[in-house]
Amino acid sequence: MARFRAGRDDLGLDRSEWLIQALREVPGVTAAYHGVAQDGSAVSITIFDDADAAEQAGPLVDAARERAGMAAPADDVDIYEVVGALERPA
Repeated sequence: MARFRAGRDDLGLDRSEWLIQALREVPGVTAAYHGVAQDGSAVSITIFDDADAAEQAGPLVDAARERAGMAAPADDVDIYEVVGALERPA
């Protein structure tokens, strides 16, 4: 999970396409979610199959961020391991 503080000029759902494209190149990415709060802060949550996929994503995301001209990486990044989940039948 990556957090971005309010006041950055590189946030917004319309500005996350570069990240979505970069994550598509990483085997083991299950899903990616991006949200922007009313105060202008944002969060990016990416679900990986395993820790190896998460490690592979870092350099690809950094390179894509530089190509897209994004000013800075996330303000905070935390990695969580899912130990349980509620699954609903389709």
